[in-house]
Amino acid sequence: MLVSTSSEVLEVPVSYYPERPIINSINLEDGGKTLDTTYRLVKKYCGCATALTIDEQGMTITLEKKLEVAKRIYDLVTRRHGIPAEDKIFFLTL
Repeated sequence: MLVSTSSEVLEVPVSYYPERPIINSINLEDGGKTLDTTYRLVKKYCGCATALTIDEQGMTITLEKKLEVAKRIYDLVTRRHGIPAEDKIFFLTL
């Protein structure tokens, strides 16, 4: 699993990764800008990414809010980036 919020930093190790890379972790903290750049790499290198339920207001607290943020992320990566549902990993900490 590769960890960074910078797509420039991630691209080097992802390009050399011998297996299917897992990038940790996307969220909506910045409104989805980092999510977009990360998913361009995911798509380019046939990887997948973990998703945490963090939005513009920070870490989510309630189950309802966690599900709301997870759905937003799901919609963004499936619709905007065309990533299949099976290529996402969500962590809903309770």
